[in-house]
Amino acid sequence: MIIGRKKEQKKLRELYDSGRAEFVAVYGRRRVGKTYLIDEVFYGDITFRHAGLSPVGTDEGGVKKNRMREQLAHFHQSLMMQGMKKCDPPKSWLEAFYMLESFLTEKDVTNRRLLVFLDEIQWMDTPKAGFIMAGSHMR
Repeated sequence: MIIGRKKEQKKLRELYDSGRAEFVAVYGRRRVGKTYLIDEVFYGDITFRHAGLSPVGTDEGGVKKNRMREQLAHFHQSLMMQGMKKCDPPKSWLEAFYMLESFLTEKDVTNRRLLVFLDEIQWMDTPKAGFIMAGSHMR
């Protein structure tokens, strides 16, 4: 149970009940309870959730890895674990978002509100990944 954060809870519920598509970014310092807030306010309402992989780590030689392939594979795994029909992993974020859209269309059998929770979204937008552009094409 959340103690406080009444204003934030109210605003999140208002946006959820708006009847329109909404994009909400919750940001703040690390370890202050952002994910917990979303989980508590929207308990039982989240249609799809995914958390980006931490970019921390290097390959041999101390060079940072390009994490796009790992991020896409992890996103695909989240889709599979949450009920998407078996398919090949996406090769791009545009393809990944088309998969998400297909998954959400299949889930929307009752015309209820669909809530997508992308946690640690900043980690998914790796250099040259095209994440933001691909996400902007969602209907």
